[in-house]
Amino acid sequence: MITRIKYMMSRAVTASVVVVTALAAGSANAALPAAISTELATVQADGLAMADLVWPVVIALFGALVLFKLFKRFGSKI
Repeated sequence: MITRIKYMMSRAVTASVVVVTALAAGSANAALPAAISTELATVQADGLAMADLVWPVVIALFGALVLFKLFKRFGSKI
């Protein structure tokens, strides 16, 4: 019973730390100058553009891996 109470207390402390951190981060972001938020938006757009370029490569590698596994599985039965 005491172990369960200690566990619940540790969970409550962890949750309160997360809430306080989220509130502090929200108030910190409110004070950013316009130039910095413009640059952050530009960096985010560039990151999304790079992700769009990488996804076809990831899909091709995954497809090649699946085909290789299938070839190994069924090629040994021939």
